[in-house]
Amino acid sequence: MLPLLVKREDMQLFQLKAYNVIIEPQALMINEFAAIRDANDGDDVLTLKELSFVWFYTDVRSDFQNILDDYDRKEEVKQSISLPEDWEPSDVVKEAIQFYREYSKTPSSGLYDASVAAAKFIEGKLKDPQVLLDELDSKKNNKYKLDTILKMVSQIPDVMVKLHKGREQVIKEMESKTGLKGGKKKAIFEDGI
Repeated sequence: MLPLLVKREDMQLFQLKAYNVIIEPQALMINEFAAIRDANDGDDVLTLKELSFVWFYTDVRSDFQNILDDYDRKEEVKQSISLPEDWEPSDVVKEAIQFYREYSKTPSSGLYDASVAAAKFIEGKLKDPQVLLDELDSKKNNKYKLDTILKMVSQIPDVMVKLHKGREQVIKEMESKTGLKGGKKKAIFEDGI
């Protein structure tokens, strides 16, 4: 897997190498990330795990982003990075996640996030088709008919392809934003003076 970088100005904050998140020291100069370190009273292992959680849970380039349900993604990341089973994101971790989301925005990421939210909605509706069939409108008529549900199901492959393409577009924009070219940092004068 190619190293993934997040930059602020010319700083590389996070790198993913061999599925390990490497946190550059300058990342801890950002208040939201430093707060995680400070809350852990010198427990460097827990600090690394919580900062890694922020990246794996939030970054669109993380393999865990394929898990649309936030709770399921949280649980999968927790297990994969060996956080305690009863661990829950603290307020400082939640603030770091929010900061990272805002910081990582690209021109396409808002539209992609909206598409993911729509896909989550569709997934939630289709998990129990009987609930859909039983749903009534204001006139007490069935809101959805079986053919409507079948049409929704038939459109799922197209939605999945479009979500995948949207994710790829956001990743390209992030790599462009961070000065990456083919997964590598651009040379100092590569774009000219």
